[in-house]
Amino acid sequence: MRRHGAGKVLVVDDQATIRYVARQALSEAGLQVVEAGCAHQALEIIEQDIPDLILLDVVMP
Repeated sequence: MRRHGAGKVLVVDDQATIRYVARQALSEAGLQVVEAGCAHQALEIIEQDIPDLILLDVVMP
């Protein structure tokens, strides 16, 4: 977990509009935002750098 600077949030949702809205709100709050459109993409991101928080859509194809 990061101790300095902005926290990193991973937003996982298959709907681009939801990811966009989440990115805008979280970025305005000073957070670093990374997006994934599917579980596979999210796992790849997590393997590279574990985020401080993951916002996950629980109903995805």
